[in-house]
Amino acid sequence: MTFAAPDIDNRDANDRHRTQAGRRVRYEFAIGQPRRPIIGDGGRRGAPLSTGQPRPYDLVDDPVRICGVGTGFEGQIAARVRDGHGTQLARASVHAGGTGIWGNYDAALPVGVPSTAQGTVEVFEVSAKDGSELHKVVVPITFGPALINPYHGFAQYIVAGGDTLSGIAQKFYGDANRWPIIFEANRHQLQDPDHIFPGQVLRIPQ
Repeated sequence: MTFAAPDIDNRDANDRHRTQAGRRVRYEFAIGQPRRPIIGDGGRRGAPLSTGQPRPYDLVDDPVRICGVGTGFEGQIAARVRDGHGTQLARASVHAGGTGIWGNYDAALPVGVPSTAQGTVEVFEVSAKDGSELHKVVVPITFGPALINPYHGFAQYIVAGGDTLSGIAQKFYGDANRWPIIFEANRHQLQDPDHIFPGQVLRIPQ
């Protein structure tokens, strides 16, 4: 494997807003990733819903723990986890504040070992009128147990000159062929497994 600086987006993770089809769309910017729309105004002052955990591209365990601040009709909102194919893995009703009252919420959604490494967390209010999903916030996540099971967390490794993902996998796992684990754990900053560069801080699932 070779290493080189990829063509990455060096903007920070501050969100920006644009209008699409008459609705507000929140964009999260993460290094090395294209813009991904996050429906809703989560995180903006006065927004009905925001998420504090997980953050975009966090490595998550089972159950997936979700927390934030929000308000919903009669204090009820919903949380959902999907895999990379869009399949719903878990959903739960969560209490958050009340009608016009913002309050903390938290939930733990069991998902087992997903079939994909990448997925999403969704938090939204269910319309009392027609059951539609309102003020939705979508956060991209990476499932730790899908990469290594059991999953205990991750170490951090600073890339040095001459490093390759296969070499790093050999160092941590004793098997160079396990490099895809490291690649999937760092998709928020790696677009090509052959392109890593000195100074990058990689997450190494343990």
